[in-house]
Amino acid sequence: MGIEQSKEWYDVEHHEWDDEHHGGKYAALFNTVVSTLRGWGSERVLDIGCGSGYMTKMITDTGIECHAFDFSKTSVLMTSERGISDVWLGNCLDPENYLKADYDAYVSTEVLEHIEEDLKIFENIPSGKPFVFSVPSFDSPGHVRYFLESSQVVERYLPFIEIEKILLVQRDQTVEEVSVVDSRFAARYVVQGTVK
Repeated sequence: MGIEQSKEWYDVEHHEWDDEHHGGKYAALFNTVVSTLRGWGSERVLDIGCGSGYMTKMITDTGIECHAFDFSKTSVLMTSERGISDVWLGNCLDPENYLKADYDAYVSTEVLEHIEEDLKIFENIPSGKPFVFSVPSFDSPGHVRYFLESSQVVERYLPFIEIEKILLVQRDQTVEEVSVVDSRFAARYVVQGTVK
């Protein structure tokens, strides 16, 4: 199991990311998230822990206004270079980062598994607001947790989010929906719901 890493570690790690990396490895995940936001009729979204800004740009390209933040200077710069003007340096545990505008949905992909106190993020999102997030099934130097079955995801996050749907994103980029009571393995789990 990895450990919670510093923002300096992510400055180096994110600098190595490029469009080929995101366009391939994360294509199904990002497309699933964007489809979710469009299905909800989202107009203004906050991307929590935006990384390189690849998904943030995908969201804005669909006509949805997307603001974003990350605690890595490199990530903020990369996101800005993608043409995202509403991006800032900030920690996802700081409630001030959630107050820049009135958001109608929140998104966070591949972030919660990096943070020891990930459940505090749910406290920063207003009750009743839609939230879509993803978590992985594999270990990595920056992962403080990962999930081998969808039931583990439900067990950890159900007290904080009314889960509407869980989608399994497989390594071959296929996506399938599973019941909240199912226990299935996937490369990544996408959770859609409303914060309690």
